[in-house]
Amino acid sequence: MLHLRQERYSDASAVESLLDSVFGTDRLRKISYLYRVGIARVDSLCLIAEEAGRLVGTIRYWPVRVGEEPALLLGPVATDPSRRAVGIGRALIFETLSRASDLGWRLVFLVGDRDYYRRFGFAAVPASIVMPGEDPARLQWRGLGGGDLPASGGEILRADGTPIRPVRQGSRERREPLAGGDGVALPM
Repeated sequence: MLHLRQERYSDASAVESLLDSVFGTDRLRKISYLYRVGIARVDSLCLIAEEAGRLVGTIRYWPVRVGEEPALLLGPVATDPSRRAVGIGRALIFETLSRASDLGWRLVFLVGDRDYYRRFGFAAVPASIVMPGEDPARLQWRGLGGGDLPASGGEILRADGTPIRPVRQGSRERREPLAGGDGVALPM
C-alpha cells in the first residue's frame, strides 16, 4: 500500500540517491536548479511516497516569483524505476497541488514534458512569461484557487528576487549567485 508523508531531514540521502538514479548526477547542472541554490524549499509540500517502508517516490517544491507575485517551482518529482506507471507520481502531484492550494499558493511553474503534465492541468506559458536560459517549450504553469498569470507577463525570479542571467566567464562556468544582485549565472 502506498503511503505519502512529508519528507524528513533523515530522508535526504535516500531522496538524492533516487533522484540520481532517475535523472543522473547531471541533473544538478540544469537551469531550474539555479532557482534552488541557497533557497529553502517549501517543506510542507515536499513529500515522500513509501511502500512497505521503502522510498518509491519523491516530490519537492521551491518558492519563486514572477515580478512581485509569489509562485512555486515544482520539481523534481521522481518515481523508483521499478515502480513506474502505477500512479505514484500522479498521487504525489495531485496531493501536493491540493495542499498548495489549501496553503494559499496561486501559481505553480515547472519545466518538463507537456504531454505528461497536461493531465494535471498544466499548460504552456505564454511568451510574455520567461525563465531565462530555460527551454520555453518545456516551461509550464498552472493556477490554483483562481490564480492567474500577471497580465503584463514577467520574468521568473528566485524567491530572493535574484534574476538568473546568462554570463560567460571565459572557459569557466559560474553557477552561483553573483555579487551585487546581478543575478545567477547560467552555463553557456
